[in-house]
Amino acid sequence: MKVISENRKGLYGYKIIEKHEAGISLLGWEVKSARAQTVNLTNSYIFFKKGELFLCNANFAKYMLLKVEEDRDRKLLMHKKEIIRLKNKLDRLSSTTIKPTKIYFNNKSKIKVEIALVQGMNRADKREDLKKRDNEKYMQKVKSNYL
Repeated sequence: MKVISENRKGLYGYKIIEKHEAGISLLGWEVKSARAQTVNLTNSYIFFKKGELFLCNANFAKYMLLKVEEDRDRKLLMHKKEIIRLKNKLDRLSSTTIKPTKIYFNNKSKIKVEIALVQGMNRADKREDLKKRDNEKYMQKVKSNYL
């Protein structure tokens, strides 16, 4: 699995509930841009439209000097049952949304998008998360000095 782009900044302030894999419908120049690893997912999100999933605000940089629309909505490819299950969970849970976590090539050289059902965190949760990360960094530092 070769990662093309990750969405680290876009997931700050969210707690990941579950992850799914989806295919993505791309044009030829977008595939070439993905192979060149010039994809940005920072402000991207996923929305439902007529029972289908779409990726919005994902920036695929222009390949060569083509006059194309970089920020168009791209259709995500999932089974109908998976889409319905995601929609039901999204409606049932409060303050949840669906965000892309990364775009990557799978073992068969197909471009896939890992999407996550995420829930917004409040200030206390964010502080707790920062403390946890700091403790993990400190433990890694102690381990490396000990060995």
